[in-house]
Amino acid sequence: ETSSSTSSPNGLVHGHAYTVTGVIQLMSRGKPVKMVRLWNPWGKGEWNGDWSDRSSLWQTVSSQDQEKCLSVAEDGEFWMTLVDFCKFYTDLDICGLNPNFLDEDSCHWKTSMVEGRWVAGTTAGGCMNYK
Repeated sequence: ETSSSTSSPNGLVHGHAYTVTGVIQLMSRGKPVKMVRLWNPWGKGEWNGDWSDRSSLWQTVSSQDQEKCLSVAEDGEFWMTLVDFCKFYTDLDICGLNPNFLDEDSCHWKTSMVEGRWVAGTTAGGCMNYK
């Protein structure tokens, strides 16, 4: 197991929580590509794989999509495909009062409510450095 501050060759930090800041579907070479925009709250270090800020793949989309999506800056925010997102991330937490914001018949959710308290070492945890 790697420490929480170890970056992989693709620029992602092991054991680090990222925030999803957007999703979009673009047309690239005549095919739809589902994209996820992520933000590293530390602001340092970004994905350097396909569709990263300086990827040549951005030349395969319309100039309007480039202008709307692409910001080449070391600001911690970057795009990756949904396929890569599912490959490199293991957990996804959706924060909200309820899942009704997705109003699709094909999407089925299970919800649960737990009452209790946070107890150090059993129900409460921290980052990888302070489990």
